[in-house]
Amino acid sequence: MLSTSKRNLLIIAVILFSSILSAETNKKNILKSLVVPGWGQLSSGSSTGYAFLASETMLWLSKYYYIHLSDLSSNKSLRMAVKNAGINSSNNSENYLNNVGNYISSGFESGGYNESVMKAAKANYSDPQEQQQYLASHIYNDDKQWAWNSKSNKRQFKLMRKDASYYLDYSKTIGGIIIVNHLISAIQTAIISRKSNFHAQLNLDRNNTPNLMCSYNF
Repeated sequence: MLSTSKRNLLIIAVILFSSILSAETNKKNILKSLVVPGWGQLSSGSSTGYAFLASETMLWLSKYYYIHLSDLSSNKSLRMAVKNAGINSSNNSENYLNNVGNYISSGFESGGYNESVMKAAKANYSDPQEQQQYLASHIYNDDKQWAWNSKSNKRQFKLMRKDASYYLDYSKTIGGIIIVNHLISAIQTAIISRKSNFHAQLNLDRNNTPNLMCSYNF
């Protein structure tokens, strides 16, 4: 048996697709809503277009806000590693910076990255020649060396990079929501052109969580 929420979604889907198939569509206005959410509604004389325009604006502002936060956190962590670990700022590949955050240094001493490479070579290869080949392809040379002046700074660096990754992922999620907003706007424009009583709207709450609101007047 369907739950109440699933049953309501099924009713909305039936109403939506029956409305789309019921009569001619205004293709020009649908295309407008695909390009700019709300444009097609306003061209059709519906004030719901303003809500879609507002949602689109908020979504894009949120997306660029989190991209900005990601860049700030990433650049701040890089400057910190240059100052407190002595890395070369030109060595900023993702894999390298992850290792900088995971190991106290690049050396062969306890807790160093090269020490872990040495252990891995011995554990995975019994042939001395294969061990040397592994070391040659994984060990960091002097141009990529680092040594943290404290564990707390290393931990803070790692947290900054984690924050940067989180902000970037959130911006990508919002990018997907933007696409959904375009599609919902286009669908509603198609329904409005048939004088339907179905309404759909995408909003953001105080925590920037997207909420899809649908209604149908019988």
